[in-house]
Amino acid sequence: MRRTDREVVDPEFVRAVLEGSVKAVFGFYDGLEPYVVPMNYGYQFDGTELKLYMHCATEGRRMSIIRNGHTRVAFEMDIDKELVLNESMPCASGMRYKCLMGVGNIRIVDNAEKRASLSRLIRREFGKDIPLPTSLDGVEVLCLDVESYSAKQSLKR
Repeated sequence: MRRTDREVVDPEFVRAVLEGSVKAVFGFYDGLEPYVVPMNYGYQFDGTELKLYMHCATEGRRMSIIRNGHTRVAFEMDIDKELVLNESMPCASGMRYKCLMGVGNIRIVDNAEKRASLSRLIRREFGKDIPLPTSLDGVEVLCLDVESYSAKQSLKR
């Protein structure tokens, strides 16, 4: 990280971003061009190891990318964004923010893991457990096994 003065290593900061972000943006690469998509997510975080779960249709561009073996994925999520405008020196303007970003390998979860992963995602999104249908055949659940991540904040005035 270039701006080490903005780096935050506190696991509770990471958890606050995971809980507070409305969505995460995931960056895929199909071998020819990048593909970026915002998605809702659930997570599992023990203070160091991080897994992100998301759901999607069983077909489509992102599923084709994964099934073709391009499983390296980047992500970013942020909270508390605020533009700080310096009207007398516009180039000195900036943003206040807290963010989490990283990379890992994405996989399609198997049926044994699908229900628990989807429940985790729903619990984060809705703040409560909601009964799932008996059959989950119409949806895929993806897990990004995060290999590395960093958190940072800017308190620009």
